[in-house]
Amino acid sequence: MLIGVGKADITGPIAGVRFFGYGDPGQVGMGLRRRLFARAFAMDSGGRRRLVVVCDVGIVDEAIRARVLERLRERAPGWPAAGVLLVASHTHSAPGGTSSYLLYNASILGHSARALELVVSGILAAVDHALACLRAGSVELCQGPLADVSVHRSMAAYLANPEAERARYARPFEDELVGLAFRDDAGRPIGWLSWFGLHGTVFDKTNRLVDPDHSGWAARAVEEALGPGFVAAFAPGAQGDVSPNRRPTPDGRLVGEGRDARETVRLVSDKEAA
Repeated sequence: MLIGVGKADITGPIAGVRFFGYGDPGQVGMGLRRRLFARAFAMDSGGRRRLVVVCDVGIVDEAIRARVLERLRERAPGWPAAGVLLVASHTHSAPGGTSSYLLYNASILGHSARALELVVSGILAAVDHALACLRAGSVELCQGPLADVSVHRSMAAYLANPEAERARYARPFEDELVGLAFRDDAGRPIGWLSWFGLHGTVFDKTNRLVDPDHSGWAARAVEEALGPGFVAAFAPGAQGDVSPNRRPTPDGRLVGEGRDARETVRLVSDKEAA
């Protein structure tokens, strides 16, 4: 098939913005720890075309999708809307205000047209890069367990499910990573796209720095290891009640296994990247 990968910055505003994820209007950004990106993967197999874009944002809803599809029809009319998948990494440390829903905008004190436009334009720039570098290649499906990274954060709620339902699963959460490895026709790796169920909550609501959380850190580690032009994305799977903070405290909370959040995000992302 033909394959292409692309990447573009979507960091947007930093200081004075309110973050998506914790619903706390007091969580106001004061700076930047790591930049946010949109990472695009294009596949064309005999005219069957698919685009997947993973974004370092809290949520992708109709506000983003409608604008992306509208502009994509103009710049890439041969790529059908039904074949476009826009995914949020679900980091809780990205600026909010991009949603079309009141609930998600309430704690951010309103919708931000500027933040929305930056995400939309970044997604389209990443797609442009992916389509511009389409080349012959292959995509390989890879999957396997990723242990000692996650924990169920609400076992009391899980155990309230019917016993017959729980018996269908070996564990109370998925611990398998599923990935797609992109290689050109010479066998050289050009991209990696994976799914793993894990919330982007290493950094809690006391955090004041924009950050892509563990998935963004893992992506950057893989990209740096494989060199310029390589694009890696770690998208969320069934992450509902799955937390990267695995160490229980005496008062019943869960915290990271590192000495601080920065060390914890390194521990988690290193396991994902490996």
